[in-house]
Amino acid sequence: MQFFLFLLGSEIMAIAIFTGFLLSLINIVQPVFNSFSAEESTFFMQRFLNFAYKNAFFSFLTFLCASLPVVLTLLFFVLRQEIGKTAVLILIILGWLFFVGGVMVLTQRVNAPLYKAVSQWSSEELAPDWQEVQRKWYVLNHIRAGAAAAAMLLFFVAFLLAN
Repeated sequence: MQFFLFLLGSEIMAIAIFTGFLLSLINIVQPVFNSFSAEESTFFMQRFLNFAYKNAFFSFLTFLCASLPVVLTLLFFVLRQEIGKTAVLILIILGWLFFVGGVMVLTQRVNAPLYKAVSQWSSEELAPDWQEVQRKWYVLNHIRAGAAAAAMLLFFVAFLLAN
């Protein structure tokens, strides 16, 4: 049981860090990009996305956030007599669905094509839709942060019920 709680606590911490990065992006990085000229915004956005999208730490953190709930679900079935509350399992599965659907799938299906488009822009010859792409990126970051925060809350409630 203690190992289950340790893993569930680790999941909460991992998603808290992930959510914190997204909230920093929304509240610090995006306003800075808004203050730049079109050329500066393109230049810095390309560098930022190249760093963030290919960063090993973010990749590991994403993997951890997505894989721990699977382990927790399997462990729940081993320890179900000790844990005893089906609500814990339901909350873990819902948290996993919020994270995978609202963060990972959205990133791969919608954000990644935006990253690719931005990486091909020229700072000398601006893309005609650069402001629209930047606006979409901002909105998507808010959706991903909300999904990550919801997942974190679901895992936290599961922790409280299991404890």
